[in-house]
Formats: sequence, structure tokens, C-alpha cells
Amino acid sequence: MKKFINPRKSNFYNSFYISLLFCLENFNSISIAVETLDNIDGIISEYFNSINPSIIPNLKRNKVVLLEYNNQTKNLYLISKKSFNSYGSIVLASFVTINFLEKLNKNYKNIMYIPWTDDEITYAQNNGFSSL
Repeated sequence: MKKFINPRKSNFYNSFYISLLFCLENFNSISIAVETLDNIDGIISEYFNSINPSIIPNLKRNKVVLLEYNNQTKNLYLISKKSFNSYGSIVLASFVTINFLEKLNKNYKNIMYIPWTDDEITYAQNNGFSSL
């Protein structure tokens, strides 16, 4: 299953929220993929800070945190181009280049992708991603 959500239909914050909820509702372990670890700062950290301010610091330090969602414990992993692993049942990819997305596409069966540019949207549409 490979899906993408177009952030231009709402905004990136809402697109990330919708994508994360989809992942939490359908999978027990999620890897958040960003190009570099610095990309976790900003919108992604703002979202998680609204839930629990310790999530992002722990995720950056340990590369994994446990999240409670609907009385279930979910594993949330952090991966980047330099700290790549194949944990997680699904990858939530945001702030990644097409080059890194291609690597994810080869290594993961399930990807939820938030493209940023028109080229990235075109790539998703032409490479088996369906719109959420």
C-alpha cells in the first residue's frame, strides 16, 4: 500500500495529522522518515509537542518512542537518510527528496507520503502511490 496526500488541498500541518492518524489506525509500528534529523524540527515537532513535549526529544535521542493511541501501544520510529533502518510496518515520509523516497520505496511495502513540490506529487502519481 502506497499512498500520498496533497498538502496543497489543506496545509502541511493538517496533512501530517491526517496521515499520522491513518497510520495509527491501521498499523502498530510507524517509521517517520525525514531527509535529515533537522527536518523533524518545525511542523512535525509542533504537532507532537501539542500531544506531549517529550516525544520529539526522546525520538531524536532513542530513534523510537511508544505512543498510546485508542488504548493501544504503538511504536514510533525515526529514520533519516543517514540513520536508515527497516523498522515499522509503514513509513510516514515527509521532507524527503525523491532520491530518498526511491530508497524507501524499494525497502518498504507500506508508505504514506506527503510530497512538498509539484515534481514530488508527479513522482508519487507515476510510481504507484494512490491519493488518500
